[in-house]
Amino acid sequence: MVYLVDSILVDPADAGRYLELLETIYVPGAAKRGLTLVACWHTPEELGEDVTVTAIWSFSDFAEWNEIRRKAVLDPAWHEWVEQATPLRKGGTRRFYYPASFSPLR
Repeated sequence: MVYLVDSILVDPADAGRYLELLETIYVPGAAKRGLTLVACWHTPEELGEDVTVTAIWSFSDFAEWNEIRRKAVLDPAWHEWVEQATPLRKGGTRRFYYPASFSPLR
């Protein structure tokens, strides 16, 4: 199993909209393409700093990841997501992880 962790920075004023787009456009499309949502969190908007939205996804291996990416490029909903969500993003990271042998999520 491979875990994909996206940590995206958004302005506190845009956090609600970003989460709405994530839930209504990205999550359903990602599921159709083969990604499994493991968890999604965000930092508090009230702290006076950028909000970090962290989404954790899983998939079996990098052969599957390449297929997921291929399907995304062909999916009109993915393009809608990019068009609407990209202006809200201030930065962030995308990292791939393998679970440690003792991790409860394996």
